[in-house]
Amino acid sequence: MSSKFNQILILALVLLGGCRQPALLPIKYVEWLNDPDNGAHVNKQIGKYDFDLQYKTPEYMVLMSERKSSITVAQMSTQKKAYEDLEQYTFKIRSASNEDLLQDGNGDDYNRRLEYFISYIQEDLFLENGNDTVFASLCNYERTYGLSPEATITIGFDTKNIAKHSDRTFIFDDHILGVGPVRLTITKESLSHLPVLTYEN
Repeated sequence: MSSKFNQILILALVLLGGCRQPALLPIKYVEWLNDPDNGAHVNKQIGKYDFDLQYKTPEYMVLMSERKSSITVAQMSTQKKAYEDLEQYTFKIRSASNEDLLQDGNGDDYNRRLEYFISYIQEDLFLENGNDTVFASLCNYERTYGLSPEATITIGFDTKNIAKHSDRTFIFDDHILGVGPVRLTITKESLSHLPVLTYEN
């Protein structure tokens, strides 16, 4: 009996050692996904602009919506259904000099850029997934009326068009800032190591 128990214990330790997905409570879960060092949040500077992309799980969306430090399994199971049809990202663009992005140029740029971000940017947002190009199904530019110098866009791609076990290469085919296509990749390895949300008793 002792020998069999030891074999089971060793197997369990091996399996646990091979699992690289941290188990985190809600606050730590959100912090982990927000951290650029963990792979689900990537950024790049091109010219005088910084581009930032964050992958958001349905669980993350619920936690950010609820703004609570704890949540029950039942609450999460019900609420995350609203987010499971779209794979969502936050895309941010800011001037490296921290100037207002809408006014970072000559006087004519403000209205032209504002119109572009509100009405046209969705046409220039794609996700390369394997051999497929997926177009954005959701695009929401968050207008701040000068309170923030960056542009923040919430983007969603239909999950049924996305191969799960593949890299996500996000493309912003820029037609307003003069930097050309911007590519930001979140690797399949990073996605496979996303944390598991745990719940307090």
